[in-house]
Amino acid sequence: MIHHSDNITISIDNDYSKNHICFIGKDYYYTIGDSISKNNNEILTKSFKSPLICSCDNYLYVYSDNFLMKFDNDLLSEQYDIGREIRAFGIKNNIFCGIDKDFSPCIIELDTMKEMTISPETISFDKSYLNYSEFDNFKVISSEHDDSQYLKSCAIIYNGEIIARCKGEYGEFIIHTKGEELIVSSALNTSEPDIEKLDYSTRENLQSDIFGGYFPEIALEEKSKITFIGVSASSNPNISIEDCLADKYHQSDIVAVINSDDMKIEKRHETKKGERILYADSEKAVTYYHGKYITRSLKDWKKLNSQKASEIKKYGKYSFDACGDYVFVFDENTGKLLNKIPIK
Repeated sequence: MIHHSDNITISIDNDYSKNHICFIGKDYYYTIGDSISKNNNEILTKSFKSPLICSCDNYLYVYSDNFLMKFDNDLLSEQYDIGREIRAFGIKNNIFCGIDKDFSPCIIELDTMKEMTISPETISFDKSYLNYSEFDNFKVISSEHDDSQYLKSCAIIYNGEIIARCKGEYGEFIIHTKGEELIVSSALNTSEPDIEKLDYSTRENLQSDIFGGYFPEIALEEKSKITFIGVSASSNPNISIEDCLADKYHQSDIVAVINSDDMKIEKRHETKKGERILYADSEKAVTYYHGKYITRSLKDWKKLNSQKASEIKKYGKYSFDACGDYVFVFDENTGKLLNKIPIK
């Protein structure tokens, strides 16, 4: 989501697919254009094409232009022909779990390059339908609305862990917590964003008042807690969600924490006009406001600490992406990493 304030442009990535930054031990890797950097130093200059990355068992995996590459200590050790365009992926037990450009699953055993056959059950609802399949410790869930790419989403779950997931710009969040899957409505597919439980025969409404005039943009699962970040929505039908992110219409952001056992709201806070939430978990939030990064307690919204955002310059364009114990600050024009903001 993007916000214009103080003559700068801020883009907050929800890190939903988690394929642009990853850690191996204390080293962090991130994509920058068509290359990959490690600890702010470009190391892999191979001619990638919009690479996606993830780590597993101390190996770096890079997907680019239909191929998956495995790196051991930053040296190429294996290469696999996936044979299709992938939006997001993860690796588990040497199994490639990918979601392709049509939001369909692609699960391949890398030892044999055998692709698993998936025969989903399709369940139709009023304005949408779900595809669901379960096999060999896998669950695959996808959600669609009117065949629009913007409203699609998909998740691959293995032994209760989400391995890969992605969504269209306005697609639904698919959340897995305590052995159950939840759907969270996003901006354009409903007039009332809410949370629903999937039992694959009905979409039982669990929460509809958590957002209250806000559209959810980021969701984070933590054991029995789910933390949401949302942006203020306008009651004017002529003002789009993108307009709500601009300084002229933006009123505030919201952070809300619910208990996934009873789906009750435990904490809910709103920011000042122009204050953007860069990251939040069930205990704290990191915001940007008028040249400072502010860490706030979700207990009472009081400031815990702050630091100058000296890298943020007038008329600049910046993106923020949370991974591990940091919020990473990038120059959107150059892709250069400018700062790492501690979040613990």
